[in-house]
Amino acid sequence: MKGTIQIPSGSDLYTGIRQVYGPESTVVGEVNSDGVFVRRYRVPSRTIIYKSGPFFPGGKGGIGSYPPGSPQAQTLALLHELAHNIAREGGGSG
Repeated sequence: MKGTIQIPSGSDLYTGIRQVYGPESTVVGEVNSDGVFVRRYRVPSRTIIYKSGPFFPGGKGGIGSYPPGSPQAQTLALLHELAHNIAREGGGSG
């Protein structure tokens, strides 16, 4: 389903968050007068936040020097994942 968030157990990911981009993922942006995207980002079709990852208290690992589940770790995890949605010039993404 588009726009769903799942929270399963188990994680081997750095942030404990995974974004899924399928054919139904959306690319949104502004177009200049030549019809070229000047700012664009993509919207994942699904987001998974792992219960045992560093996003939640008691999860494995931390982010940077911050313990799992701390507001700082959660903020860094979300900023990291959001950065993946910014499209680079030439159509790639982070």
